[in-house]
Amino acid sequence: MNDEKNIEDQENAMFCDSLTEGLIIQMINSIDENGFEIDSEEFLRDIGFIIESVRSCLYREMNLEHPM
Repeated sequence: MNDEKNIEDQENAMFCDSLTEGLIIQMINSIDENGFEIDSEEFLRDIGFIIESVRSCLYREMNLEHPM
């Protein structure tokens, strides 16, 4: 039973990670297309925070641990 739970958690985490990646790519493309600077050090730092925030939200919905 514990092994099945671990496998399910891993699959759910992979799903959340994949969904986060897709959402962030779409968001960055939209930001870029609207003329915002996406290459600055500050933007990259901010987007890193947004990525982990989205991932944390999705993990929580799947009852997974996230350090945020």
